[in-house]
Amino acid sequence: MWLRLYRRGGFEALKPKPRKDAGDSRALPQEVKDLLVSIKEDNAELSVQLVIKEAVASKKVPEHVMLAPTTVHRLLSRAGLMRKDVDDGAASGDRRRNSLREGGRALAERRDARPGGDGGRAAEEEDVPHRLHRLLRVGQAELRRSIGVAVHAALSQRIVVRYHLDGLARDELPGYLTHLLHLAGTELPLFEASAVETLFQATSGLLRKVNLLAHHSLSATALAKAKAATAEHVQAAMAEVS
Repeated sequence: MWLRLYRRGGFEALKPKPRKDAGDSRALPQEVKDLLVSIKEDNAELSVQLVIKEAVASKKVPEHVMLAPTTVHRLLSRAGLMRKDVDDGAASGDRRRNSLREGGRALAERRDARPGGDGGRAAEEEDVPHRLHRLLRVGQAELRRSIGVAVHAALSQRIVVRYHLDGLARDELPGYLTHLLHLAGTELPLFEASAVETLFQATSGLLRKVNLLAHHSLSATALAKAKAATAEHVQAAMAEVS
């Protein structure tokens, strides 16, 4: 995409363009915006976090919609609902409470601007580019288990999209082995049907295990001076990878 933009307009085309709807959140549907404003209007003392909690509890917010405090705060501010409710005759206790509330909001905004904060959600279309921190985490099954522990609950809650790559199906394995052999420079059928079945049963179609066991199976086949791997060669290779 960048190359196409550069060819069309040079370096100027690569510079970020300001949003025409700056200050408005494109990540929130209109009905969700109306809900948030309505909750705040009904109870002006609710904090941004409590407004979000009430909105979620109403079950009117679609599951795919992420309510980031910074986005909700901006929405309520534009609606004129986040002004300080302190006049000249307010008691000192009220002034202290409002000061603490404003200070807590500022800390929340700074926290959300850090990596892993709500400002880093990939689903948020923020209008302040320097606050965006999009992270892509890729790993084996241990990563999913690690993120699932209680100590990483805050991180887990901020993950917008999750995808787990399952193993190959039994009927997909022969084609995958053929593809690997093609990449290695041969079109010969080096795995007999019995070897393919044994590979599948031993690996459940998980790619990393398939790759490793298939490699050792071909080594065992070569040592036996056979023309193709059989179930016996795969079983002999299993001792090398277990």
